[in-house]
Amino acid sequence: MSPTPLSLRGALTRLFGSAAASYLTLAVLVLGGTFIAVAGPRQSLHIQTQALQAQVRTVPPVDTAVLASADWDAFTSALAGVNGVAPLLYPPQVSSVTSQLAGSFAAAGLPLSGPATDWASLTTHIEPLTMVPRGPNSTVEQKLELIYRDPLARHVSLTAGQYPGQTRASKGPLGIALSQQTARELNAHVGSRLKISTGNVPVKLVVTGIVRERQPRSAFWAADPTAARPVEEQLPNKPPYWVTGAFVGRSELGQLQNLFGSLGMTLQWAFPLTLTGVRADQARPLQARLGAVSTSAPALHGALAPAATTIVVSGALGPILAGFLSTAAQVNSVLSLLFASLAATGVVVILLASWMLAQRRSGEFTVLRARGATVRQLSARTLRGTAAACLPAALIGAALGILVTPGQPAPASWWLGGLAVVTGIIGPPLAVAWQHRVVRPEHPGHAARSGRPVAGRRGRRARRLVAEVALCAAAVGGLVVLRAQGSAAGATPGSGGLDLYTSLAPVLVAVPAVLLAMRLSPLAVRGLLRLSTRRAGPVRFLGLAQAARAPAATILPLFAVVLALTLAAFTGMLRDAVSRGETAASWRATGADAVVNAELTSTAISPAAQRAAAAVPGVQHPTASQVTRWTLPGHGQLTVVAVDPASYPALLAGTPWPPLRRSQLDVLTGPRPGAGQPVPVLASPAAAAALRGSPGRLSAIQGTITPGPLTVRVAGLIPGTPALPGGGAFVMLPLRAAPGSTATAAAPANLLLLGGGGIDGPALRTVARRLVPGAAVTLRSDVLASLAGAPLQHGAYVMFAVVLTAAAAFGLAALLADLALGAADRHQTLARLATMGVDAGQARRLVLVEKAPALLAAAVAGTACALVLPVLTAQALNLSVFTGAGTPVPVRADWTALAIPVAGLLLVALVAATLAARTWRGTGLAGALRIEG
Repeated sequence: MSPTPLSLRGALTRLFGSAAASYLTLAVLVLGGTFIAVAGPRQSLHIQTQALQAQVRTVPPVDTAVLASADWDAFTSALAGVNGVAPLLYPPQVSSVTSQLAGSFAAAGLPLSGPATDWASLTTHIEPLTMVPRGPNSTVEQKLELIYRDPLARHVSLTAGQYPGQTRASKGPLGIALSQQTARELNAHVGSRLKISTGNVPVKLVVTGIVRERQPRSAFWAADPTAARPVEEQLPNKPPYWVTGAFVGRSELGQLQNLFGSLGMTLQWAFPLTLTGVRADQARPLQARLGAVSTSAPALHGALAPAATTIVVSGALGPILAGFLSTAAQVNSVLSLLFASLAATGVVVILLASWMLAQRRSGEFTVLRARGATVRQLSARTLRGTAAACLPAALIGAALGILVTPGQPAPASWWLGGLAVVTGIIGPPLAVAWQHRVVRPEHPGHAARSGRPVAGRRGRRARRLVAEVALCAAAVGGLVVLRAQGSAAGATPGSGGLDLYTSLAPVLVAVPAVLLAMRLSPLAVRGLLRLSTRRAGPVRFLGLAQAARAPAATILPLFAVVLALTLAAFTGMLRDAVSRGETAASWRATGADAVVNAELTSTAISPAAQRAAAAVPGVQHPTASQVTRWTLPGHGQLTVVAVDPASYPALLAGTPWPPLRRSQLDVLTGPRPGAGQPVPVLASPAAAAALRGSPGRLSAIQGTITPGPLTVRVAGLIPGTPALPGGGAFVMLPLRAAPGSTATAAAPANLLLLGGGGIDGPALRTVARRLVPGAAVTLRSDVLASLAGAPLQHGAYVMFAVVLTAAAAFGLAALLADLALGAADRHQTLARLATMGVDAGQARRLVLVEKAPALLAAAVAGTACALVLPVLTAQALNLSVFTGAGTPVPVRADWTALAIPVAGLLLVALVAATLAARTWRGTGLAGALRIEG
């Protein structure tokens, strides 16, 4: 063999000794712990960033722009010279203000879209048009505002004529450009002449061009809707009128100020922001910068500096970001619990692997210690090996975490990952130092001759009891304090950081549970041991005897298994709660599996349309309804819901709404009241309170029926109806007694509720388009799919799956490590029993009996922790943020979510015990006995 492999093998032997497998196990756990610590916060930050971007995409561009405005008179007066005469503004000055404001906002750190999207405006007050071209709307009162925009040609397309101000003489009509919609309303074309009032002197206008919007949703058009199209307005007790806008050219800016300056004008500048690259952790700094520029005067310099104090900066983005940050805080409180608890479980498992590594090298280090090696030397020797194994593993884990999760690093990633790495590196040296703090003889038989003082058992028990009481007190005190603080003690929302309360809660709950299990399980084992002496067969007795002799180090595997069980069960509860919340939100949005709503149309849902909809594949329980809005004098608006009592109860059976009681059904199926008699109705609590002491005379304000009045009498109460899923004040009556009904025909329906699974949406929409034009068709499955596919919900489900997988992996690692810790003693025991005739089946049962008390204790403690966690975190966890509804989503005990992890634990334990019972046979009977000797 060449010297290179020999030298490499020697170096590895000096570095790892005889515990290379233990070092490899430690490296794998550090890799996994680092991966979770890095990927978890990054994924949390990415989920929140996706939610922010999805919210920003729904916001109108004008709400994502920074707007600056000033009164023209105040602005120009601030620029007045020593003679006190306010100057006129011309295009170069307006452009200079635009560029200086952009520079000021950019210096404040705002992500401006760039000069190509900035614009400035000078707008007159709205004045009446005294002359318009003859046309269909010439008799309707028209008002007009004149608008100067810089630049104009970048935001419009010229469809006819030319831009205003290009060929205008020094005197004559003021040239204007109209949008296509405005020109159509005014019946104007190129060359049309108009007159606008400016007090006593009318101003003549001439249309020089017709323009069309570019990017109609941009802030350029949304900031002043009248620039693009006429807007109908109406003052109290006045007839309606139309407000329109017209553009003037650059060369007409001075004349515009001379003509309209005395009537008042407004200056405005708009600076759209680019938000496509803004991450969730940048939302709060951006909100702070927006607040800073909104509360201070912008920086203008030169001759324009005196006018800076007249400018008011505003924007709707600040409140939007505030709403997102509130949502992000709620998301962070949930996701931080998941990945921080995973990281804590990983650290405990790494500590367990460290103890296992130290125990694996115990024989080697015992010899070195007896021959004069100090604890520091042994720890340093171990440290070299752990550093060589853990540092590359940590780098690989961090790299994998970065590769599989998009986005930027989160602050919590590095210190959580660093915690896993530091634990893996210094854990084994500390375990070695603890195990070899006292010089032990090279062979247990020399203990009597060692002459070393041994601490009394009573003293060790006292110290252990004090430590356990202190840990329990600290955990309980932490839970009390953190529960009082709630989510207010959390990390900065959107930062990818950790919420203190929810992150520490699982660990704090597990500490007293594990300690209590450690105290109670030996008592139970001793009791079972006494009972087992009365039964034939050695398996129960020997297994329980082995369990009773379990060392104190088993607290680490128990703690790791309890944490893994708690996290898996609680994650399952969270996932089920989110799923229930989404389902409830979909019911509140639709009321039934499918809805055909014709409330806003003039077309009723005919019996033929009802039959066609009922024939759509998947429809099982159709029912027609009529929903109309009425007013009750002195009490505001009331909704009247008319239902078909023959089909309505069948629909209710497939919805979350409670079924009708017999007394309620009697109200709906009773005889039709005579003319002039009040109609008996079922009323919601709010409607019943409004109708109490009232004659019950209603007046219709909306619907497909003829106006009332309708007189009702409360004959019973009803909490809600799928016809009005949002709730509110309503009364319910039968269709045959609703307004518009006759003695032989029910009232026309405007709402069709359909129940059934797998309703064919395209077929239903085809029926609605053909028979109920204009009706809105909504499927609950579509609503549910949109909720589940939203960034927050989808990301939450991904995190739940990752946490469940990782918790299972950590739990498996803890079980295997627990079996490995007692492997040597177990092999010797099984070898001795094999010489007495114990077969493989009995050996397997013996291992199961030995581990059963600890497994049962872990299962009970983990289940108890999972049941307690929802109560303790109720104030900090708000799952309604994942459902898109304001209704609380409680986390309830889900026995399926609890049973699956426990069943998995027991199954894995059975397999692991079977393997452990067989592995000693690989050593051989003679080898096992020789190791013992």
